[in-house]
Amino acid sequence: MKWRLMNITFFASLIIASTITVCAQNPASISTPSAANVSVSVLKLKGVNDKKFAVENLRGRVVVASFGATWCVPCVVELQALEELKQEYKGKPIDFVWVSIDDPEQISDTLLRHYIKERRLTMPVLRDETRAAFANFATRTRLPMVVVFDADGKFTAPVLTGMSEPEPYKSRLRQRLDTLLLASENNSKPSREASTRR
Repeated sequence: MKWRLMNITFFASLIIASTITVCAQNPASISTPSAANVSVSVLKLKGVNDKKFAVENLRGRVVVASFGATWCVPCVVELQALEELKQEYKGKPIDFVWVSIDDPEQISDTLLRHYIKERRLTMPVLRDETRAAFANFATRTRLPMVVVFDADGKFTAPVLTGMSEPEPYKSRLRQRLDTLLLASENNSKPSREASTRR
């Protein structure tokens, strides 16, 4: 009996260690070979309400897509930070979406909806059941993973993985979002000036 308990403890420790390794604690920027030419069109996914959701319909807006899973402990902290940023940028042309890479055989839509309700998520929640969209940005699983698209729908490097303390994380993402918003405003000024001259 003691031997069996030791085996269970050992295997539980291995599972916890692998989860911590997969859900990287320190944020990092990674580059991927295929991500350079990716656009929001890769994010045509099913929502937890069974409706198709195409992020490309948000063109003209900056899009922050966070990939995560219900089993990822750092993702919980990251989701709260993203919800805070979402409130901070309310009224600005920025949209946040969360993309679950959970296996639907392990986490049903009902369980995922419960997870969303528990965490009071207000952003759209999508499912990447086959991880096909995820594969455009990463060759291995490190969560959470954030990808950002500019107002033209183009992926902007780098991919961000992992989660640190919320404030430095938000500061890093805020700096990136402010840069993209400024670029979007500057790109739209010439067309507005040309239309007022007519």
